[in-house]
Amino acid sequence: MTLPPIIHRDSYTEYVEKLLLAYLQEVLFAPVEAMLSAADVRQNGIDVIREALNTGQIWYADGVFSGRFNAAISRELRKLGAVKKQDTFVIEQEKLPYALRGFIAESKMRGEELHAAIIATLLLMQQNIATAPTGIDYDVFVDVLTKDLQKQFSESVSVLDLSQASTKNPPGLEEEILQQFARETDAEIKKFTAEEAARLSAKIEQNLQDGGRTDRLDELIEAEHGVAQRKARFVAENETSRVVSQYRQQRFESVGSTQYVWQTSEDERVRTDHRALNGRTFNWSSPPVVDTATGRRAHPGGDYNCRCVARAVIPDA
Repeated sequence: MTLPPIIHRDSYTEYVEKLLLAYLQEVLFAPVEAMLSAADVRQNGIDVIREALNTGQIWYADGVFSGRFNAAISRELRKLGAVKKQDTFVIEQEKLPYALRGFIAESKMRGEELHAAIIATLLLMQQNIATAPTGIDYDVFVDVLTKDLQKQFSESVSVLDLSQASTKNPPGLEEEILQQFARETDAEIKKFTAEEAARLSAKIEQNLQDGGRTDRLDELIEAEHGVAQRKARFVAENETSRVVSQYRQQRFESVGSTQYVWQTSEDERVRTDHRALNGRTFNWSSPPVVDTATGRRAHPGGDYNCRCVARAVIPDA
């Protein structure tokens, strides 16, 4: 007899994903964004070109104004004699008013200082991330998770002649899951955060070498936000799927199951190696090879981003 599977729900991933994104925002992005915001100082009484330079909206280098131009900025640049070429305004530095030349030099210096400060902050982050606890609280998630998994398990084994007590999670299981889940998930997200800080630092350093345009810093941060969101989703999906896989095995073995039937999602996203396992029977004690290239072994849901499930086999009475 094969039992209905315990499934991994998208809600598990989404809950943990939010926790991880909040951590990334607090630890990595918020400090950098605060530094950019602090540098975005608008002063009353200065002309629109100075204000745009001061805030990084436009940038001047090698006789060219570039950046984001509105009607007011474009009008003032034309008054100075600048000529629009594609998405830039061109004017030799010698033709600029002396006061504006000095302000451009100051703006460039402030931009270089801002780059250096952000790079130093990111370096400090990398050092602190390795030793500081994440502070992510998984208690509520694990409580909801274990209750839902127990409900699924009870429904799956409802066809068997079992006592109510045997369908409940054994004492200490929730705490065991919490400790292991927190340890493994924290390790993954801390590793990525440190890598992300190093990657972002390298990009800001490159931006500085390319001229130090502060208006590009927002774009760099925004691009890395997208990378972080995808990684948070990957970690959340992988870690929640793995804990569900471990729960399946432990609970089904507790009611006498020694084998299971591998079942894929049966769609185009199923990996070739996993598709080859579909419908086959395996022992809980010996996970099959899920990656022929590396020889990696795992039960359904235990491999990276695996959406397969195990249908537990119960020996006939």
